[in-house]
Amino acid sequence: MELNNLSATIYADTYRSQRETNFEEYLRTLYSSRDYTEMLEATVAGGLAEKIPLSTDDYTVSDISLEFNVVGDRVEYIFYCDVDFYVRMFGHSYPTITQRVELTGYHNTKF
Repeated sequence: MELNNLSATIYADTYRSQRETNFEEYLRTLYSSRDYTEMLEATVAGGLAEKIPLSTDDYTVSDISLEFNVVGDRVEYIFYCDVDFYVRMFGHSYPTITQRVELTGYHNTKF
């Protein structure tokens, strides 16, 4: 769901950029502006946190980040995070299992 929200945000920004014939500048901002990327990451993390707890007794979601690429006529966005799973069985705690999660989405656009 949050990738859909991210896609909507990117769509709105690319629409404004295209309308203003400033799409290349938008792409430069997307790749070079850490503030803009951090805003998108915070938006995704906040939306995710509204739907599921990012930390429980069973797991913790951390290191949420986004990566952007231009692939043909699409903007690709990749969502990354780490999830630490805490395994407890029969009164014993076992070593934490860390899993890297990667989800990819695309936003189609015309240059």
